[in-house]
Amino acid sequence: MSDATSAEASKRLSVVERVVLDPGDPTLCNLKARFDAGRLKWATYCFLWRLRKCFLRFRCNSSDVRSAVGTSFRQLVDSAKVPEGAIPVIINNFNRLDSLRTLIQWLQHLDTPVWIVILDNASSYEPLLAYYRDLVGTAGVSVVRLGYNSGLEGVQDAAQDLSVCENIVVTDPDLVPYATTPTDILGRMHEALVKYPEVNMVGASLEIKDIPETYPLREKVLAWESRFWEPQAARVGDIGVEAWVDTTFAMYRRSADVLAITPAMRLDRPYTLKHVDWYTDPSNMSDEQAHYARVSQPIASWTARAAKADA
Repeated sequence: MSDATSAEASKRLSVVERVVLDPGDPTLCNLKARFDAGRLKWATYCFLWRLRKCFLRFRCNSSDVRSAVGTSFRQLVDSAKVPEGAIPVIINNFNRLDSLRTLIQWLQHLDTPVWIVILDNASSYEPLLAYYRDLVGTAGVSVVRLGYNSGLEGVQDAAQDLSVCENIVVTDPDLVPYATTPTDILGRMHEALVKYPEVNMVGASLEIKDIPETYPLREKVLAWESRFWEPQAARVGDIGVEAWVDTTFAMYRRSADVLAITPAMRLDRPYTLKHVDWYTDPSNMSDEQAHYARVSQPIASWTARAAKADA
């Protein structure tokens, strides 16, 4: 990015004040070195994911691909519904309703205005489809119905078409706020992206202290997610820690690769969200949870894995 472009971008910062960087800051230099060391490892991950994307395009019905992927994303939404100065929030959904509804209600009351874009991956849960119909005409909310389950392909295409925006947020639908989650979370994420230009994205932290004993995969979740909390994760200033982020609610800069999971960081508490799958009781699932477990691949969600483990 040229100096002129950088200066122009800085003038557009409206969420937080501009943070002046010191190139000699040892914290920033060490952070850059660690992130650079991890790029090669995860370039392989991204390459393999793109191979999967090509296979998915080949496998899917050609008419579905032409209608869902070949069409410009911006042509599928009503731009008149976009609030002025809003940050796009892309929700990649597949047969989720309760947590999606809670997430949307919370997003609509954040300090920063948002444009909510739901990418639906050929969901079949009828109450969800009815909810989509109810959303028609809702200001600041758009639903894009893809003709097939795109995985992360739809998210990538949407992010590319929204690259005109300074920042975008990408999230799964199974994340909900706590009563203590601050409503200035998007401002905090933006602040971190400005302060640490080597970071690809900044995500919310995911709480693990309150996962119930009844969840059959509790120990696996704790073993995996503990790596993204101190002391296992390295601290980054007073903002958060170095930690991988996939699609669990993160803000990306316009130049970011939304398929990469690093270099990234997660915010400290109280900027924390609840991953609803970790609170599922497989012996007492709701109709929605049971439907989701039936139609999902175990690798795709903790709920499907928990249902299989309890079988």
